[in-house]
Amino acid sequence: MQSYLSIDVRTKIVLIITLGTILVTRYLEQSFNIWYWTLFVLPILVFLIEKQFKEALIYSLLIGSLIFLVKYQSIDFSNLTYLKDKPILMSVLTILVFMLFFSLRILPSFALGYHLIKSTEINEIILALQKIKIPMLFIIPIVVIFRFFPTFREERKSIAMAMKMRGLSGSNFIFHPLESIHFLLIPLVMSLIRIADDLSIAAMTKGLSIHQPRTNMLEVQLSILDYLIISFCCITWVLFIYAWMNPV
Repeated sequence: MQSYLSIDVRTKIVLIITLGTILVTRYLEQSFNIWYWTLFVLPILVFLIEKQFKEALIYSLLIGSLIFLVKYQSIDFSNLTYLKDKPILMSVLTILVFMLFFSLRILPSFALGYHLIKSTEINEIILALQKIKIPMLFIIPIVVIFRFFPTFREERKSIAMAMKMRGLSGSNFIFHPLESIHFLLIPLVMSLIRIADDLSIAAMTKGLSIHQPRTNMLEVQLSILDYLIISFCCITWVLFIYAWMNPV
């Protein structure tokens, strides 16, 4: 039985889509400023509910620093024309400003996506996607992608250790770039192909047939907290559509 203080995978997906879509635009910020900035706090609540206190602290520090730089900086980011006599400095500042604003807007959805991949079992993801009637034709690639990145990270560590044993790390990588790239790319490409094949075969042997329904011992259901979060997301979408149709 699912706890009332746990968040379902489907709710997390809805939350990621909502934050990733709405925060990259400024319609909600212009019309409903307080509601807009409240969205940045949602990942902290999710981490606390999931008892991920370290992630909550790291995210709070990152998002707090970005908001501080955006709201209380000493440079007039909205007008950089006073640097027209210094084109290089103006270009660097423009790039930094863009990266700052872009990082602020994608960080909430990125943090929740990372949390979803890190903390959710594959079987739970499969069952949640089946509950919302996603065809297995799409579920299998999603499962392979979820398993790909952790496996690839372990393979990359093995390749880096093998290169270190050959003396192709640190300064040697700088002084012998072609040789280092040769020993890095070829094993990497071969590992990517092998990992993709292995994960696809593993997915099929575990019963992920496209044409047959798959049973699952897990049980997922929406709790009261899930309905509250989904309702909040629905209200956010309504406010966003209203702000988009009636810009300030």
